[in-house]
Amino acid sequence: MELSIQAPEALLATLDAELLETLHSASGFSRALFDSHIQPLLDRLAECVQSLPLSRDAYSERGGALRFGVISGLMAFRLADIAIFVPGHTAETRRVLDPQYRYSGFAAALASVPAILEAVMIVTVAGQRWSPMSQVSLTQALVDAEVREYTVNWNPSARAPSRMVAALVAGRFFVPGLWADFEESVIAALADAILPVRGVIAVETPLCRVVRVAQDKAFEINAKETAKRIDALGGRRLSLRDILALPEVPAAPASPPAATSPPAVSAAPSAVQTSEPVAETQIAAAGTSTLSPEVTELMKAISVDKDVARIRADCAQKETGFFFPKRALMMRYGMSQDKAIKLFVDAGLVRDQTATHLVMVPAFGTMVFGEKAA
Repeated sequence: MELSIQAPEALLATLDAELLETLHSASGFSRALFDSHIQPLLDRLAECVQSLPLSRDAYSERGGALRFGVISGLMAFRLADIAIFVPGHTAETRRVLDPQYRYSGFAAALASVPAILEAVMIVTVAGQRWSPMSQVSLTQALVDAEVREYTVNWNPSARAPSRMVAALVAGRFFVPGLWADFEESVIAALADAILPVRGVIAVETPLCRVVRVAQDKAFEINAKETAKRIDALGGRRLSLRDILALPEVPAAPASPPAATSPPAVSAAPSAVQTSEPVAETQIAAAGTSTLSPEVTELMKAISVDKDVARIRADCAQKETGFFFPKRALMMRYGMSQDKAIKLFVDAGLVRDQTATHLVMVPAFGTMVFGEKAA
């Protein structure tokens, strides 16, 4: 793909005007504050990524990287409105810190984009490969080389984007002095939220969760647009008014478990289907050695969760199996609840489901908690 340099304002003008207006509305900033705090980051992202696509599979059109950054930033603002960043603090502390966290979520979403590009594509400027590691701004690289054109090819050895690269690039993505008035705790959370972890983790900070889910929402929007495209060869995009109407609200934190036992298993046939499940006798005999690394890591993450005592209290060993609460998997461990359940189902660990619990194989309690839960 052959592309030419454009000014940041020209690049942003290629986006739907409605998208930028929606971003302004979601930010809650006055026009003056938007122009002084949001617009410079939008300009900076446009300067750094020019007309680059984001990836082969999502936002693959010209300008896709910029559009992904703006949409994920918009979603970060929306998700931040319902996030609790400093639980247990006074109302006065939250009044000071919450706006800083909201802005940091938006900034982290934008700053994640260059590291993605570095991993999935090869950009050539004047015969030399450009990388955000050497010059974070593609615009500046073109100016320094005194050329206007650049070439884009997908990296045949594409790899997972590196959080270390993201951190190094972010140091030059943000202009000096931007975070001078921010609390140190907020800056630390911002650094951790740039290109958030998507593997299995025991604890995910609120800001990381906001940015990760915001990016997921941006990918979902792109998938919907692709599926509904009027003309597969380049039909006009659907209006963002409907697609961006309201983001999915993350589940609220789990309430303390009730003292009663989990409900009995329904007599109806189970709807759970497994793909090549491991035999229960094999699981009982060999433990986690028969399971995939991803399932094993998820079980380890549960066992060291800071709320493991509460999770165990909501479990029960019965004749029909080991009852494990579904809500323990909500918005945790770097994945959605549905994905976590699917991992367990595909591994042959799930016998049945109720409205609130997974009915696991009897050995599950021993493998996760070391003993049967009461």
